[in-house]
Amino acid sequence: MAGKFTESKERRAKEILDNALAYLVETKGESLPIDFESELKQCWKAAYCDLRLPMIDMLKHEIYQPVAVRYMLSCQFPIAAQFKIPLSKLLAIKTFDTVEERESALATYWKRFNKGNA
Repeated sequence: MAGKFTESKERRAKEILDNALAYLVETKGESLPIDFESELKQCWKAAYCDLRLPMIDMLKHEIYQPVAVRYMLSCQFPIAAQFKIPLSKLLAIKTFDTVEERESALATYWKRFNKGNA
């Protein structure tokens, strides 16, 4: 069930997403719950690759954006490569491949996240 992050998907996964967000706050943006991906796949009846488009779309969501960012950063190759452009745009950096620029932008992002949840 690939596609966008719709109101229907949000409604069905609200508890999972809220728990993930609370866990992110608790860990200061460092990690998601271990079962986050499997619970989300089960909830949305999705395969692993089917999470890609909803996660990219979730970058536009005011509340769950940090969940999508942490998920994208936690993915392994090859799917992680598909997140480089959306993350670069979000972080306002030229390319996700420049380590120093990426790390600086991510540090600023998580600092802002943590400040807003202190």
